Amino acid sequence: MFRLVNEEHFPGASKKVVRKTLAMHANHGRYLQAVTQGGARYRLDGTEEGEITGYQQQLAAETIAKRQAPKG
Repeated sequence: MFRLVNEEHFPGASKKVVRKTLAMHANHGRYLQAVTQGGARYRLDGTEEGEITGYQQQLAAETIAKRQAPKG
């Protein structure tokens, strides 16, 4: 994965930068909301690769709920 991201999207980026960038994307609210809707899962190159599972939808919904829960 690092090679694909580094060579095609962030040439010269360190593994740390690539890791943080992917983590920011995967933890973004819009991404999590899209996962809760289900549907196709896509690779970094844009090709379709299977479906989002019910378990993945559940994890995304739980993450969103935790973020929206009152702090205290």
